[in-house]
Amino acid sequence: MKIHKVGRVLLVRSLFFWGAATAIAAPQVEEPVQIQNSLGGQLSSPGQQAVSRQFTFTSGATIRKQLLAIGGGDGSTAVCKLSSVGGDQKGVKLPEGLTFSPNCELAGVAAAVPSAQTHDYRIELSDQQGGYTAKNIRITINPPLMVKCDPVPMTAGGRIIVSQLPCQARGGTGETTVAYIGPDGSILKELPGGLKIDEKGGISGKVPDNADELKGVEVQFADAGGAAVRTPISLDIRPPISMDVENVVFTASDQSGRPVDPPRPVADISGGSGVVTVEILEEDGKQAAKLPDGLRFNGITKRFEGFVPIAKDVGEKKYLLKATDQGGGSIERVFVLKVNPPLQLS
Repeated sequence: MKIHKVGRVLLVRSLFFWGAATAIAAPQVEEPVQIQNSLGGQLSSPGQQAVSRQFTFTSGATIRKQLLAIGGGDGSTAVCKLSSVGGDQKGVKLPEGLTFSPNCELAGVAAAVPSAQTHDYRIELSDQQGGYTAKNIRITINPPLMVKCDPVPMTAGGRIIVSQLPCQARGGTGETTVAYIGPDGSILKELPGGLKIDEKGGISGKVPDNADELKGVEVQFADAGGAAVRTPISLDIRPPISMDVENVVFTASDQSGRPVDPPRPVADISGGSGVVTVEILEEDGKQAAKLPDGLRFNGITKRFEGFVPIAKDVGEKKYLLKATDQGGGSIERVFVLKVNPPLQLS
């Protein structure tokens, strides 16, 4: 299902999670009709009038649609009647929840269906002066538009690089659009606190310091069949990453290949969202750190391991330690790696 950002849509309150809202009145889909009808509706055949219009609605949506325009004849007495394609008015049965009026208007709220339901009808127009015409139409009712929202973990003060959609939609009719609604009912171009909204409804950018900044903000999905579902936005904003670093000191080994035992810790990290990974860079942060031969840094355990530096590595050097998490959080700290001369006996 494609998702796009919508400019402005009339709104209603959601009644269910993974359930449809009482939906708004909106333009519904009219489609050219194919010869085949895989859903079992009555087909047109040679000698019969072809189905001229197809209308598709979402169950749960509020429908108010004039199916055909009335023109010509004695307009003051013209009346529409609905019958089966075979012309039997007594056997006409509209989808549950819908009514048809003499001005050719379909109205109501279609009851929920588990799968698409298609029905063919004949609309007959007559007036008191003997005028008569008729057209066949097809009405399809789709399952409700359903929306499910899972809290999106984000780190306070962080920055989301890859756009994320906090809710997912299924069911409904055609393409689905998404909009964010402020506490005053206005369509938001960006979320409070700095998060940006892209053309598909995804959010990225600066994460607010806390979820209170998003209080009253709702996300709304709307489809081409007149349905709209609105629910409060749910972001799991977690504390920023905190990182304490300590300088690391080795005494050079008098021979290569001596293992670091035990591994040397360099950082104590807390906070953030999800897995926090750490990398060591050169002090300017532009490239990976060049450590002494055989010495390695484990970004998961935040410890040095491998082999103890040797005499040629004696000295000290500053490095940049950078931690990033899955919620857009990051933090940087500088530490010193010092290598002392080898021990000597004389």
